[in-house]
Amino acid sequence: MTLPRIRPVARALAAPVVRAFSAARALSAALAIGAAVALATAAPATAQQPALDHDDVLQWKNIGSPSLSADGTWLVYTLTAMEGDPVLNIREAREGGREFSFRGNRPTITSDSRFVIFQIPPPEALVDSLRLAGERGDALPSDTLAIAELASLGDDGYMPRRIGVVTNFRVAAEGSWIAYKPDEEEEEEDEEEHHGGDDPHVWFDPIRVADALLPLSEALAAQGGLDSGALSACVTKYRGELVALDDEVAGILAPLPHDERLMLTNHDALGYFANRYEFELVGTVIPGGTSIGEANPSELQELVGLIGQTGVPAIFAESSHSSDDAEALARQAGVDVVVLDTGSLGPSGSGSDTYLGFMRSNAQKIADALG
Repeated sequence: MTLPRIRPVARALAAPVVRAFSAARALSAALAIGAAVALATAAPATAQQPALDHDDVLQWKNIGSPSLSADGTWLVYTLTAMEGDPVLNIREAREGGREFSFRGNRPTITSDSRFVIFQIPPPEALVDSLRLAGERGDALPSDTLAIAELASLGDDGYMPRRIGVVTNFRVAAEGSWIAYKPDEEEEEEDEEEHHGGDDPHVWFDPIRVADALLPLSEALAAQGGLDSGALSACVTKYRGELVALDDEVAGILAPLPHDERLMLTNHDALGYFANRYEFELVGTVIPGGTSIGEANPSELQELVGLIGQTGVPAIFAESSHSSDDAEALARQAGVDVVVLDTGSLGPSGSGSDTYLGFMRSNAQKIADALG
């Protein structure tokens, strides 16, 4: 049985929230201003208007879930159309304020005005392609829970943090606490991955690598007899480099729109990368987590259809494994094959001959292929 988790969104600030004015009145004012601008820019009622067709209706967007932060500084709402993914807009509630958009819906602002909790649905194109392939119900991807830190919006490469698939969640009435119940099947899959299951490529998440440094150094000091002081200094320095690397990779990938962050891989090697940097893995050429499996001809034909439905422009293969099946699939589907370093560093002087260079090089190849 999976128990609910109750966690702080982040360490709560000691200073109380300053309520400068009524949130309800401010929200009404903000929406009224938006409506007035729309009316002011509309053509006069007497002017001849072109006839609307079905395509025009599909592009209409509905505003949903409008809310204002308790301190009156942030306005949050969603835009949905009959076709396409829902868009979560977060904007500063002032003239000329910045605006940030993400794929998402069901937003909630924490009472201290620090975070927006929301859900990210899978790309509509991916869901449609799976349905055409006969998938239904639990076989379709689920929404994931995510957190956006308002103070970090606008930072280079910043992306909201995904928590994962949850069956339910609640945001506390006060402070920055959230309670959620992880999806049991998702938890089991994570456990398998973390214990040598489908995807052992944990090094594709620099923050997970950074988190492993301290226990590793402690074990080396206790069991290997190494200088704990020197190890601690080394860990502190390298951890800082890994955090900076994570920001750099996010910045390299930042120009890619969310609905274009779709990846088709040679085999299951990029799960940690996809989770960290907000990608969707739409399929693999070789099923399972090993590279010694065999591609199934009927499944390859399904992948050709999937590529056509989603518009994925490239298949990501690996320098350490054969890409013959990926090359054949790419020729049939009319897309490119991009070779990444996944299981080992690149040769000396290649730019991917260190872990930091390995991550930068792969991120740039992915950005170039999908951009």
